[in-house]
Formats: sequence, C-alpha cells, structure tokens
Amino acid sequence: MAASADWFDRVTFGVTRLIAAEPFRLSQVPQGCVGQYPVALDDDASEDRGMNNDTDGISSIYGPGARSLQEFFDSRRLADRLSELTLHSELTDDDIALVTEQSTAWISTVDAEGWPDVSYKGGAPGFVRVVGRTEVQIPIYDGNGMFRSLGNVIDTGRVALLFVDTSRPWRIRIHGQGRVSTNPNDLAAHHGAQAVLVVTVLRAFPNCGRYIHRGDELSTYVPTADHEPPVPDWKRLPILREALPKRDLEHLDHLDHLEHLDQLAKSDRSEPPNHLDS
Repeated sequence: MAASADWFDRVTFGVTRLIAAEPFRLSQVPQGCVGQYPVALDDDASEDRGMNNDTDGISSIYGPGARSLQEFFDSRRLADRLSELTLHSELTDDDIALVTEQSTAWISTVDAEGWPDVSYKGGAPGFVRVVGRTEVQIPIYDGNGMFRSLGNVIDTGRVALLFVDTSRPWRIRIHGQGRVSTNPNDLAAHHGAQAVLVVTVLRAFPNCGRYIHRGDELSTYVPTADHEPPVPDWKRLPILREALPKRDLEHLDHLDHLEHLDQLAKSDRSEPPNHLDS
C-alpha cells in the first residue's frame, strides 16, 4: 500500500544516508549553556544539573533497563543496528524539513528531583525555528504562569523533543541541552513569544511511523481481533533483516516460502497447455 511504500522509501534513504554518520558524543555538550535569565552557573553546577562526560555515544542511548528487555525479547542486535544506522549528532535536511513544517511539538524535560514531564506546544506551521543543524528554537507563548517546562530546563537542562508528521507518516526525536532565552533578538524572531526555548542538538534519530494514525483512520499496522497487520517493509531490508529477533526471522522466512509457492502456482496457471499434434 502507498503508506507502507512511502515509509519503506524513507527508511531505505535514511539508512543509506546515515550509515556513515558520526556517532553522538556527549562530550560535545556545551558547558554553562544556561541562557538569558538571572541565574548564574559555575563549572561545578554542571554536575548538579546531571551532566556527565560519558563519551560512549551509541550505547548511551540504552540504559540497563532497555538492555535487559532487549535481551529478553532478543532485539539487542536490532537495537544496536538501528543506533549505528540512524543516530546522528546534527539535523539532516529531512529532519529540518519535518521540524519546520509542523504546527505541533512535544517537549520532555526533567525536574530537579528527577521527575520527567512532557508538554504539548502548538503554533502556526513553522513556529519551531531551526538555526543551523545543531540548534532548535521553540517560542513559549502566554500560558498559565506555571513555567514547569522552562523551570525544568533551568534546573537540569535536559530536553527531548518529538515531532510527528501524520501525513507521511514520519517522526523525529531530538535529545539536547536546553536554555531559556528572553533576549530581545530571540523574541523578535518569534512573534508573540514571552520566552524562547533554545535547544542545542546532541543527538537525533528517526522513529518508525507505522503506528501513526491519519485523521480518524487507524494505522493498518495496529493489531485487532479480526486483522493481522502486514510485516513492515523495513524488516525486509537486508541490513536490518539479519539483525531481527529470531521470531521475526522465522516469520519472514515462512512468508517468503508462501510467496514463493504462490508465484509458482501463478506461473503454472499462466503457461499455455501443450497440445501435441496427433
């Protein structure tokens, strides 16, 4: 179907383009990137805000919990392969196009006590501004005055962004270091903004779009009692297929066998009968 083919094309293109991408290095985190507000941070404050100098960029995306589940579900090979192929430290042209076309964004932050929070932000299409390949700016409009997200950014600096394009479907995740700006120059670039969340991009990676719904239509990949979802095309890519869990490989081999038998049957039916002259 068209949606599946579109997703397959994007994954194939992304794998080809990103296969040589430079791994993320947390040591690239700019120190003291606090922003334009009346708080001063010294070098020691970066430790208080949860910063570290871990340089194991690929593996750092998976914690012990994720690793234990990957082992349980036999998906560690696939998880590592996806990190190797898709994790990148700068926004690509496709990333930038997706981000700047959206009218919504989800912002995840962490407070001083370690509690995560997530906030929906909306604006006119293009309200999120990309400044180069390593900086994203999100305007903060008039709200309820709680300033939870921005407050968390001041306290810990950790930010994760999610952008979803339901029309493709496709999505991108961005992890970075945030700062809050009330600088007049930044505010002038975002009409109506009280403040601007400036995120330095540290790593970005695309996300499977098969469970993204389009309007009132459920994705065909959602399993229901009377519907068996199709196999996503990306699982047939040789570079990913070889890393699939054993159960997925067995399922694909079974489907390939059935398709082969079907092709043989169609070939037999299409051959004209052989009439021998009497």
